[in-house]
Amino acid sequence: MQMELFDNNEIMDEEELKRKEAKEYTAEMIYRSSGERIQIATHLQNDDFQNAFKAFDHGFRTFGFSDDNYRFLSPVSPKGTIKNDELNLEVTSKELFQTLLDLKGYESL
Repeated sequence: MQMELFDNNEIMDEEELKRKEAKEYTAEMIYRSSGERIQIATHLQNDDFQNAFKAFDHGFRTFGFSDDNYRFLSPVSPKGTIKNDELNLEVTSKELFQTLLDLKGYESL
């Protein structure tokens, strides 16, 4: 058994933490609110990561949001932008899907 001496958040600088938080928030918003949640969850429960990614990617390409924390827009492309007053971050659907897997406790792809 490997023991971690430091939480990853402890060794990140402030900018890295902001990017991580923005990715986690956006991945969770796409999962919860894009209309693809049931499909993604079902595929993940069946360990079907390929189809779970396809459903997430569809949500990524067709869903946008703006709230008090972040704005996200993906103009029907493989890249999207997460913005707020302090951040302008370009992300891919694969990157956010991996973030979602990490949040949900699944092994990396």
